Amino acid sequence: MAQHLSGPSSLTGQVALITGGSGGMGRAIANAFKATGARVVATVPLGRYGNADDIAQAALFLSSASSNWITGTSLDISGGMWMD
Repeated sequence: MAQHLSGPSSLTGQVALITGGSGGMGRAIANAFKATGARVVATVPLGRYGNADDIAQAALFLSSASSNWITGTSLDISGGMWMD
């Protein structure tokens, strides 16, 4: 059975892999695991950090005819880092 993180349990020597652990709920979960002694590995779901070309591709899409029917939205270009 899984142990709750709120108790006196120790996860010292264990590794917790957290996707989306760089912010929001993922960050809170990562901090809870750290507080119990676990080594936390927070990952970017797409496997790498973004670069200028990733932003440029989104800008090109939004300025193209392919985005004609898109209105009033926020485009999250983060590789899954911010999944709140």
